[in-house]
Amino acid sequence: MPETHWKKLVDTNYLGSWDVTNGRLVLQIAKIKQERIFNQNKNAEESCTVAYFTDERYKPMILNKTNCKAMQKLTGSPYIERWAGQRIEIKTEKVKAFGELVDALRISKTAPKEEAKPQPVVESPKQEAEPLKCEDCLGAITEYGGYKPEQIALSTKGKYGKSLCWECAAKAKAAGSVTE
Repeated sequence: MPETHWKKLVDTNYLGSWDVTNGRLVLQIAKIKQERIFNQNKNAEESCTVAYFTDERYKPMILNKTNCKAMQKLTGSPYIERWAGQRIEIKTEKVKAFGELVDALRISKTAPKEEAKPQPVVESPKQEAEPLKCEDCLGAITEYGGYKPEQIALSTKGKYGKSLCWECAAKAKAAGSVTE
């Protein structure tokens, strides 16, 4: 049974180093967009460059300056519109951030030499025929605050030991019933 990195439970909107489980990932860019994203470290929204992939099983990736420079070198163009269609190799690298060494995503500055074996993608609850149900109130788990029902169900399952709707999760949090 595959193990789940804890960050998959709390940061589910964008690709992270914890999503690259086999050392590298080769994907094709579908499009690059500028988006407003809430930065938890700064407690504010900021404008970010985001890459979306042709294989929609993979989450989009926020491109920092280092990765944008790698894309420019890889494609020979500083224009994001010209990056669509490019196959890229994503690896993890230890970098110093926030006073410690952390894993960061890095795009290789050269085209992938061979295709990386596809990483297993855990089937998400969204592929079920019926809507996700809260294990407390038995109501449907619905989107809330930009979080998809699948994200809420997975996160609450990790925190409280069961899939909960947003309202029941708030009650569980207030009651202090976090699973260790």
